[in-house]
Amino acid sequence: MIMALSMQFMLLAAKKLPETYWLNRTNNQKTALIPNSPGSTLEGFALCGSDGKWFWANAKIEGDSVIVTSDKVTTPVKVRYAYQDNPTCNLFNAGGLPGSPFTLDIK
Repeated sequence: MIMALSMQFMLLAAKKLPETYWLNRTNNQKTALIPNSPGSTLEGFALCGSDGKWFWANAKIEGDSVIVTSDKVTTPVKVRYAYQDNPTCNLFNAGGLPGSPFTLDIK
């Protein structure tokens, strides 16, 4: 016996992001976290050196690329994004969806 099921699916749509998110720090000051745009600073990136030690990194968007650098890592071998508990990150795609956590080897 074949049964036909009727289901309604809700369509998902990305909502427009606010221009600025305000983060409260432990010293009661507010810090702006601005969603990415070309030239903006990105949060949540880290680099690993050949010694296996991870350090927070600076990241920014240049064209279609994310440039990640750290003064503490001269020869990076891995890069991470949002790879921690409750990460502070602001990388979004054109549709407004957040970037997923990842770790990549650098060759």
